[in-house]
Amino acid sequence: MEGIQPLLREGAPTATLVTGDDTKVPAATEIRFDGAARATAALSLRYGDETRRTTSQYGGDRTTVIPPKGGTATTTLTDALGRTTEKRSYTDTNRNDYLATKYTYNTRGYLTKITNPRGTEWTWVHDHRSRQTESVDPDKGRSSTTYDTSDRPVSVTDARGTTLTTVYDALGRATQLKEGNTLRAAWSYDSVAKGQPADDTRYVDGKPYSTKINSYDDRYQVTQSTTTLPSSAGDLAGSYSWKFGYNAYTGATEWVLHPAIGNLPSERVTTVYGEGDLPVKTTAGQVTLVNNTAYDVFARPVRTEYGVLGRKVYRTSEFDEHTGLLNRRTIDGDVALRIDDTRYGYDPAGNVTRVSSTAGQGDAASTDTQCFGIDSLRRLTQAWTTKDPKDACNGAPSAGTVGAPDSYWHTYSYDDAGNRTKQVQHATGDTETVTSAYTTPGPGEARPHSLSSVTTAGGSDAGTESFAYDKAGNTTTRTGGSHDQALDWDPEGHLQKITENGKTTEYLYDSSGNRMQTKQADGSATAYLPAGNELTVTPAGAKEATRYYMHDGETVAVRNASGFSFLFGDHQATALIAVAFGVGQTVTRRKQLPFGGSRSSTGSADWPGDRGFLGGTSDPTGYTHLGAREYDPATGRFLSVDPLFLAADPTQHNGYQYGNNNPTTFADPTGEAYEECVSGQYHCSNGRTGGTGNVTKVEFGKNYEKQTRAVGGKVSKNYYTQQATGVKFTYAKGRGTTKYTTAGESAGEKLRRKREAEHKRYLAQLKKERDDAEKKYKELQREVTFSEAISAMTLGNLKKVWNAYSSGNSVGRCLSVSIGVGAGGTGQACIVTTQRPDGKMDVGLSAGYGGEAPSVGFSAQYGMYGSNADDFEQLRGDGTGMNVSIGAGIAASVEHEKAINRVNGAVTPVLNSRGEPVSSTSLSIGVGAGFEAGVSSSYNNSILHLFTW
Repeated sequence: MEGIQPLLREGAPTATLVTGDDTKVPAATEIRFDGAARATAALSLRYGDETRRTTSQYGGDRTTVIPPKGGTATTTLTDALGRTTEKRSYTDTNRNDYLATKYTYNTRGYLTKITNPRGTEWTWVHDHRSRQTESVDPDKGRSSTTYDTSDRPVSVTDARGTTLTTVYDALGRATQLKEGNTLRAAWSYDSVAKGQPADDTRYVDGKPYSTKINSYDDRYQVTQSTTTLPSSAGDLAGSYSWKFGYNAYTGATEWVLHPAIGNLPSERVTTVYGEGDLPVKTTAGQVTLVNNTAYDVFARPVRTEYGVLGRKVYRTSEFDEHTGLLNRRTIDGDVALRIDDTRYGYDPAGNVTRVSSTAGQGDAASTDTQCFGIDSLRRLTQAWTTKDPKDACNGAPSAGTVGAPDSYWHTYSYDDAGNRTKQVQHATGDTETVTSAYTTPGPGEARPHSLSSVTTAGGSDAGTESFAYDKAGNTTTRTGGSHDQALDWDPEGHLQKITENGKTTEYLYDSSGNRMQTKQADGSATAYLPAGNELTVTPAGAKEATRYYMHDGETVAVRNASGFSFLFGDHQATALIAVAFGVGQTVTRRKQLPFGGSRSSTGSADWPGDRGFLGGTSDPTGYTHLGAREYDPATGRFLSVDPLFLAADPTQHNGYQYGNNNPTTFADPTGEAYEECVSGQYHCSNGRTGGTGNVTKVEFGKNYEKQTRAVGGKVSKNYYTQQATGVKFTYAKGRGTTKYTTAGESAGEKLRRKREAEHKRYLAQLKKERDDAEKKYKELQREVTFSEAISAMTLGNLKKVWNAYSSGNSVGRCLSVSIGVGAGGTGQACIVTTQRPDGKMDVGLSAGYGGEAPSVGFSAQYGMYGSNADDFEQLRGDGTGMNVSIGAGIAASVEHEKAINRVNGAVTPVLNSRGEPVSSTSLSIGVGAGFEAGVSSSYNNSILHLFTW
């Protein structure tokens, strides 16, 4: 049997079966069967040629799967009922040695015990109704669960003796979470919309930290929410509200109105969607963050343009047509030119084996090539930089081959349970060899996967660092190293306080476990607010804010007191390059080690924002906050046990390890087991409330919306509620939202050629745009002078005035008044209709005021205006132009104006979606006396959106 991966087929669907020729397609799979109809081989074909294969062998009660090079060969043994009783993972290519994980079941078929290769056991007890009542985790200890008559978990007691009780309403919805008589969290429903969440409150020392949903639309999507911090939050206290707007047809978020926070203003972040309902443009107020996005047929962004003409930054991505993996990503700027060129290499199993990044171009170019060695269990065993930038990373490292700026050469060793046992940082350049030995408890001892000590020989950190834990497996102390710390944990298992050198850092969390507030040891405090906002109060009492911006499911920019910066991440969304939004396009870079540690201090102090590895928060304590847990890049481990236990996957049974010890291939941004599927559409939530869990229950992954749209699925309305409020939802894997639809597949085929043609056209225009950009920028950024106003009266420029009036994108009916003696003032109010790039019409009210000179007289007029603006955001803010008005009882006027941005002292033109400078022309008639002509300026033009049709 042969299957072809999604492929473009031109034309409309017909009744004739479409067949494929594997010699003409880049990705196909051939599956071979034996006489018992069992698959024995799966061959990946590229234009008919085999590139890799996975074979399966059968032996009665067992099945052996041999993957391509780089994968782990396994044998699965089953009992007479088809249940897995043992999984063997081979540690050598000849499959002579293996690690065995064994599974035991009760008479009802429920899993009761797992035994790992070292003899460590996980056990579960079920009652007569098959509810899991007790579990014993070798790292977290014993925990028990009680239920009500409706089989809802009412209380959970962990190994520390801490009991959390959940209260439900008549519909089975959680309304309270208590520890004893202490209320820790509360939820309410129905008061805003029947059946929908209304209020989500975390209580800290009796003080409420709440997120309230103020309103829903008729699709039950949140249109306004308010987060309130109580007086106990100090200078962070207050209420902060967000408003949300959605596409009337698809339900996708079109805009978010942020409140003014700290030193950042209120602003509307708007996303424009193109064909296939994919996001193509994102603006923040009048600032264009993403100007255009081109996608391939699989809805992957292949070219993204950031910023405005003359100061654009372009990110181009190339994906392997056969594997779909990211092969290359380049970043170019109108001013900075070639910023970065990164290429990725993989083994046949998909492990990342090479990352080569070239910064700059020509004689100034510098290449950093990293190589990675993987063992038979897909664990990272070696990582190094090479002197030869073209090194294919096929050989082993040596003192003669390792080199380059910020060079390193690390080797790692592990035991059978996945614990790191040794790390050697080999001498490179002026550094000496540093060897670290890791000690863990032996089999059968408490917390066998915890780290007891690290003994280091060589370097500035030579000595022994020791670790201690509570009964639930949380790290409580670390002594003897660079950080001498005591760590406290809250009843729900979150890191609550770190004490170091007599000073404390405290953390607060919302009811879903997301970090809500930090009080730093230096006296500063930060509130982590919705929609990417962070508010910090410095030790001196100043309020400083940081705002992160999303586009197509990834963080693309950040804004702080220094202005906007574009962020560019690696293949795992760790931002390593920042480009300032400005004339100079200042570039800031940083480098990291495989497990997330810093390779160089260069750029770290100037980096905008506090996000680091995988987009997690980099704390001064040395840890990185990744979703549900705290991660230590120095040891490559988490500080607490993974709250999710995936029984079926032995590689994730070690609850402290990070990403199967293969950090360049597997990412764990949630802190709850690494992503189940490569796309990131969803990830497992099984095991959250007890035991082995339910693998059919999933949560929205980091790429949920993008991937669901790519396969023609329907995005769940709960996803938007979760994005707006942080309330988490689960759904059944494979249900409508994750499946292909006929309409989606047809749409994909229809759009493929068009998108590929657009991509080629963009690439062809890139060189021309770069050559013309500086000239156009200098011409467009200037405000109109009086002599230019007179020059505009020529026939050629009058044609431009008329074109703006007659373009038809935006039209309006306006009332205006003006008065002046030498210099004058104007005011105007309009009803505006704007046709967007997606064909929909926005209707709104606009108002503004301005000045003109010279001006003698007064007038009150009614008129019409036209503009080439195709988005309301392009009509907000300031403008500059020229006008002529004559009146002697009856008055008439004509005005032409260009929309401009004023950012960080620079004046730039506002551009529409086609890249054209936005301008408007108005023709009016009314009553008045006098003569007004010359340069006009408008300020703070505002517009109120009424409806879309």
